Amino acid sequence: MTDVRGGKPDIARIGIVGTDNSHAYVYAAYLNGWAEAEPVPTRLPDGAAVPDMYLWAALHGRLRNAVDPPIPAGSARVTAIWSADRDDAERVARACGIDEVCASPHEVCEDVDAVMVLSKDPGTHLDHARAALERGLPTYIDKPLAESLRAGRLIFDLAAKHGAPCYTGSSLRWSPELLAARDAVRREPGPIRTVSIHCPLSIGLYGIHGVEMANLFLGSAVEAVQSLSAPGRQITLLEYAGGTSALIENLEFLPWPTYGLVANGETWHHSTTFHDPSRTSLEFVRRFVEFAHDRIPPVAGEESLRLIQIVEAMMASHRTGRRVLVQPLESDAGLEPTTGGTVNSHD
Repeated sequence: MTDVRGGKPDIARIGIVGTDNSHAYVYAAYLNGWAEAEPVPTRLPDGAAVPDMYLWAALHGRLRNAVDPPIPAGSARVTAIWSADRDDAERVARACGIDEVCASPHEVCEDVDAVMVLSKDPGTHLDHARAALERGLPTYIDKPLAESLRAGRLIFDLAAKHGAPCYTGSSLRWSPELLAARDAVRREPGPIRTVSIHCPLSIGLYGIHGVEMANLFLGSAVEAVQSLSAPGRQITLLEYAGGTSALIENLEFLPWPTYGLVANGETWHHSTTFHDPSRTSLEFVRRFVEFAHDRIPPVAGEESLRLIQIVEAMMASHRTGRRVLVQPLESDAGLEPTTGGTVNSHD
């Protein structure tokens, strides 16, 4: 890491791989700042509108003008970036003062201390993370980690082979709103019986968000999932050991980042809804900076694989319309449809 004079901690040099979702913009802005002269884009390189760009940009502006501004978000700076769309990488580099726009993911890793793989397509993550992992660099890989549980295992196996600390997952794990709700629930008498969750977009891209929310409150001991759908809605029941359950509703028509959760006990309920994940993103970046320095993943690989396995079961249930058992992760037995009745017919 580069030496910084005057008693300040060393600055971790961060490389970013991929700009085709909004995360590259917001994470680079929280680490480096965003130049006022550079407009915040309202669309991704593929033309998709991203309404929550306004949210993090507004928070960034407020924090930048604070008396004691909390940006940059820790002792780290993005110094190298690559994107399949070079024009987009150059735009982020201009806005955030990033030193080098690279020709490949491999080049990003040549002179950095940690890497964020932020490519949107999970099918590219193994290739895009390979150079960082083979160099033993601390690496965060955006959700979804991979296109399947098996592919996710390959990524963690490669990381272990080269001694590269690595993690993945939803930034909602660090949501101030959800953590406050969990603390409130823990003060209630008696255990949680059910949790109901709603999330934007489809299971394929955002299923991990709902599962991570359920994990915060109920853990990951899911035994089976059962799904149904209607136009614009994907609804999944997660059945846990001990009789608790979670209902996750993915609203495919909802592009705005609205999340809601209701937890129920026998004599109480607690609800929370939030529409602005910009504080969550800031907390995520702060935690990543700690990881870049201490090389300790904040999420264990086995936990991440278990949550990916649950999402894979949800997708299998939606494809088949049947209840799907979630096998113990260590058995590597995959996902097995039960002989139960059809929840909903799918073509």
